[in-house]
Amino acid sequence: MKNSNFRLISCLLISIAVMMAASGAGATSANAAVYRVGYAVDLGSLGKHTVGTLAPRSNTSGNRVVCIESLRSDGEVKAGLAKTDYQLAYLLSKYVNTSDNVTAAALAVIVKNKLDQSQPIWKLILDKFKESSNWSAVNKKITVMQNEAKENAGPYTLKLSFTDAKDLTVNVTNVGVKTGSGKWLTGVDIVLSASNAVFVSNNSSTLTVKSTSTALTIAVKATDPSKQAEIVAKTSKQLPATAYRLLPSVAGDKQDMVTLEPLTGTTSELVRHSFSVQPELTS
Repeated sequence: MKNSNFRLISCLLISIAVMMAASGAGATSANAAVYRVGYAVDLGSLGKHTVGTLAPRSNTSGNRVVCIESLRSDGEVKAGLAKTDYQLAYLLSKYVNTSDNVTAAALAVIVKNKLDQSQPIWKLILDKFKESSNWSAVNKKITVMQNEAKENAGPYTLKLSFTDAKDLTVNVTNVGVKTGSGKWLTGVDIVLSASNAVFVSNNSSTLTVKSTSTALTIAVKATDPSKQAEIVAKTSKQLPATAYRLLPSVAGDKQDMVTLEPLTGTTSELVRHSFSVQPELTS
């Protein structure tokens, strides 16, 4: 009776907020030209303030921004740096370029409640906004978006395992991406490739599957018992961001802002797991 080894490697590449279906992670030219998406709040002598997103800055790759300094006036910002906050990053990557006023206002309230550096002024703005006819819809949207972020935000993990092998075949299990909440993230393309093995479903060394709300199981068959089989799985560029970009004011006395983490200079996370099994082979 001969023995062979399967080696299973799971590889998760987390790419920042690109190509997400319905994510809005790239501002359209029409939307980019709009100064304000959301609502204006007039505080009289304290001026008009935006509850929503503002037009892109010169170094935000066409992505819109949210002000986080309500006491100061609008201005240009520096390139800034990435900040890890899974839920804020998820929401900014998905909604910062929305053209919907309610969604933009809801995003701004969530972001500014946490990051605004002038909380007393922001509280005045928010209290005034709550008196408007728009608040009811925005408040409902805030709840929906917060629940969505809690379920779907990172960190994301792809940790495959497999069953005992028999007749050169092994079932690869836990094929899918888990969110920070432990939920299986749906709709992510996972590309699998095999060396010295084929996937039983298509008798090929490559297979692409779309993640679902439960983990997938995929059968793999070794093609050469004398060689080690290797399975590699990686996600496509469809995962939400796990960081947002903080944009300090150029002048120092203007508004700091945030946006989604841009495509340039993104970071990736690589996760590996190696296992060995000894399949039971027919002589």
